[in-house]
Amino acid sequence: MTVISLVKVLHIGHAESILDKCLAIDALIFTISAALSYASIRDSSSGKLERYADQFFMVGLFELGGCAILLAFEVI
Repeated sequence: MTVISLVKVLHIGHAESILDKCLAIDALIFTISAALSYASIRDSSSGKLERYADQFFMVGLFELGGCAILLAFEVI
């Protein structure tokens, strides 16, 4: 959320709206990952939930890295 605020303060044009959407989706992915991780802890017999939580976390991590690269190098 701090990065979204930083993007708004910098006023970097069209990239601002793309990065806002990218980071909002990323926050949603991390929220889903946390919810699945919590559910897997509560239901110890479900390895499937833990696997999904790991997959969502990795997708969110790579997306966050991509957004950081776009922001740092002003690719868009």
